[in-house]
Amino acid sequence: MNKKLRQQLLDLGLNVKNNEFEGIYKDYEISAGSSIASTTLKCYIFFNATDEQKQDLYNDLVHAPYKNFSFSITPFGIEFTLIIMLSFNSTVKYAFTIMDNIINTLDELHIKGKGYCPVCGESVAEEKTYLGKFICCTVHKECLNTIEQENLRQKEEYDNIPRNANKAIIFSLVGGLVTIVIAFVLSLIGFISSWSSLAGAITAISLIKRNNVKIDKTNITIVNIFIIAASLISLLLIYSISILTLINNELITFMEAIEILFEDKEFVGLFIRDVSITLGFSLFSILYTISVYNQYKRK
Repeated sequence: MNKKLRQQLLDLGLNVKNNEFEGIYKDYEISAGSSIASTTLKCYIFFNATDEQKQDLYNDLVHAPYKNFSFSITPFGIEFTLIIMLSFNSTVKYAFTIMDNIINTLDELHIKGKGYCPVCGESVAEEKTYLGKFICCTVHKECLNTIEQENLRQKEEYDNIPRNANKAIIFSLVGGLVTIVIAFVLSLIGFISSWSSLAGAITAISLIKRNNVKIDKTNITIVNIFIIAASLISLLLIYSISILTLINNELITFMEAIEILFEDKEFVGLFIRDVSITLGFSLFSILYTISVYNQYKRK
């Protein structure tokens, strides 16, 4: 977080520490944050609402055109996650745009915000409590048990999700194909980018989530192996074009073309550089999958 963004958050009356912030925003308690090297920003808005109000809010958000956005309604409000695509600072600004829209909906539904316990809806004056990482709000002490029960329910629900590694392999293969296609298209305009591997990882994880496959260490490892392999395959595919061009121009065999190219020190240097860049960019997809795993692990 840069100094300018930090000051803007402080000017809003929020408490800021590293990449975390919390406080009162437009009459609602909020908190948000991102771990070091994480590729996601977690945001929370705390309020008390009836089941009908929560359903209305869900219906409003489920079709919202937000990018790289996922959300869930909780016993103490709403949590949503944004993938950090460009920078942490721009993602925070985008998060506030989404918060503004959500809060407008909350106001229209006459939902209780600050000054009320988000669990029971009664007036509250206790000190703020950390309910989990980046989750800080004012709640009745006796209501903490309700939140703990919900956490246990989510953990049990997670434990009962089948691992189904075969499906994870299929979805990882789809993610790998996405990686290859995007990497190849970008290479045609002269780019080697982290977008291809990250897009592949997001595709694989999205399919895993949608098809009720467990997000655990095994399946996350499968995803990462396929995405890294796909990134390297895409690079080899790109370089194969140079080899085929040389074969066509010089009328030589495939092995002779490889031998000629790898005797060229400039070509070898470029190849090593591109392999290093590709593997380096793959770290973005690995960090993303780890952050998703940690999110589910905390549940």
